[in-house]
Amino acid sequence: ISKPTSRFFFVGEGCPLDKTNKKDIIADAALKCYLNSSYSGTSMDDIVKASGMSKGGIYWYFKSKDEIFLYIMEKKFEEWQQELTRRIDFSEPTRVILDKFIDFLAEIVVAPILVIFHDFLISTKDKEILKKARSCLDKYQHNDFMIKKIIKQGIATGELKKAFDPETVANIFIGSLEGLSLRLFAGCYDQETFKRTARVALNVFFDGLANK
Repeated sequence: ISKPTSRFFFVGEGCPLDKTNKKDIIADAALKCYLNSSYSGTSMDDIVKASGMSKGGIYWYFKSKDEIFLYIMEKKFEEWQQELTRRIDFSEPTRVILDKFIDFLAEIVVAPILVIFHDFLISTKDKEILKKARSCLDKYQHNDFMIKKIIKQGIATGELKKAFDPETVANIFIGSLEGLSLRLFAGCYDQETFKRTARVALNVFFDGLANK
C-alpha cells in the first residue's frame, strides 16, 4: 500500500481538509500517522506531534484516537456517497448505470483507508466506539439501496424481466460484487481483473434477466 502525503484522500485524487477547522487539522495529521504506521501502531502522542497542537488542544475536540478515526471515516463515507450520486444518472440504461457502479467500486475497495478501517475494528475494544462504527457502516449501506433502486427501475422500464422479485435480484447482484470486492481487497485481483470479472458477471446477469 502506498503512503500518501498528509491529505484526506478523495476518490481519484488527494484533496486537503478544511484547514480552518481544528478538527480537520487534527484528523489530517492523524490520517498521515495511520497511513504511515498503521492504526494500531499510532499513539495519541504521535498525532500530537504530527498536528503541531498541544495534547490538551486535541483532547478538547477528541477523547481518543478512536474518535478521530470515526470522524475521518464518517467524512470519507459521506464523500463516497456524494461522488457516487454525482456519477449515477438514472436517465441512462440500467446496464450503463451498473457498469458505472462497478468502476466506482473498483476505486474505493483499494483505498488505503479501508485497510486502516479493518485494523481499527480489530484493535478497538470500546463497545460504544464499535457501536458508532457500525452505525457509520449502516449509512454506507446506502449503496445497496441504490442498486435495488436501479434494478427496480430496470424492471419498470422493461429492460429486465418482471418475473423476478427485484429485491432478490438486487441481493444476488450485490452478493456477487461483494465477493469480487473481497478478493480485490485481499490482493487476489488487481483493479483491471476485478472490473473485467465484474463486467462478465454483469453480462451473465443481464443475459438471464433481460427482456429480449
